[in-house]
Amino acid sequence: MKSEYHTKQRARLLQFFRDHRESAMTTAEICSAACVSLEIGKSTVYRLLPKLAEEGLLTRFYDENKRVVTYQFVDVEHGCDRHFHLKCADCGRTIHLENQEEQKALEEILRSNAFASDERHTVVLGKCRECRSE
Repeated sequence: MKSEYHTKQRARLLQFFRDHRESAMTTAEICSAACVSLEIGKSTVYRLLPKLAEEGLLTRFYDENKRVVTYQFVDVEHGCDRHFHLKCADCGRTIHLENQEEQKALEEILRSNAFASDERHTVVLGKCRECRSE
């Protein structure tokens, strides 16, 4: 789906996500980090986030335990839309499974269960090494 128009604020917000491609952030975190420095109004951020997610430029994660939504850049240039991800439930870090063996293992699980997935939105939740060692 194409955006109706491309504004400077939209371009700035997308660049912000490119610069923070490893981070999944809540709308409040995005506003706190980006609104002042990028000269984007809060209401513009709230309006753009769902549109960018619908366009496939951002992934929207919903954490039922914390009852929050986070957004993260979908890095199409680096194949982010074609591989699986691990997401830390504590710190929000996302790990891209680019290793062929890891990909094959998950694909085999899907195949053996006759399950088709949308790899842009396929995330395994857990705890990263750093959060487990704390």
